[in-house]
Amino acid sequence: MSNIISTDIDESYPVAGQDNDSQGFRDNFAVIKNSLATARSEITTLEDNTAKKVEDNDFHNNEIQRAVLVQTTEKVLSTAAGSSQTLHWTYGPYQDITVSDDLTLTLTSWPEAGTVGKLRVVVRGDGVKDHTITFLTTLGNNILKNSTFTNPFDALSTEAPKVFDFWTIDGGETVFGHYLGEFVL
Repeated sequence: MSNIISTDIDESYPVAGQDNDSQGFRDNFAVIKNSLATARSEITTLEDNTAKKVEDNDFHNNEIQRAVLVQTTEKVLSTAAGSSQTLHWTYGPYQDITVSDDLTLTLTSWPEAGTVGKLRVVVRGDGVKDHTITFLTTLGNNILKNSTFTNPFDALSTEAPKVFDFWTIDGGETVFGHYLGEFVL
């Protein structure tokens, strides 16, 4: 609710056809000036703290409830990697890596405990030769994995990317890994 006060303005002042005391002008002017200052403060707060349609928004871990999402997408990060690569959860939920050498992939920058952080990783070989790929976590913990997940593994070609899902609910203390498979045309 706005704190702008317009009801204190004397709309009947000045009275037409008579000599009016200047105090009425000053009183009305003071109310208008205070209301403009309040409006400026409220508009600045809105500009600083509301979502914008034409720029990126950071909700600072505030919850969004009862939302219906239609036609939403997720960010994709595609990158080439040499001998080591850090996969930051903060860079986006889908990361596509093309490798050109044996590679260590480190999973890091997970969200705080009590929230779920998910990351899909697609690993492609360069089509030149086999490369050994190893996943690590920054906290040194083992990745809890499903039975088809092997670590390390070989990336063989660009035509058959290997796809993995990782997630954590405790800030990266425990990272679950699920090997989804090797996908071919």
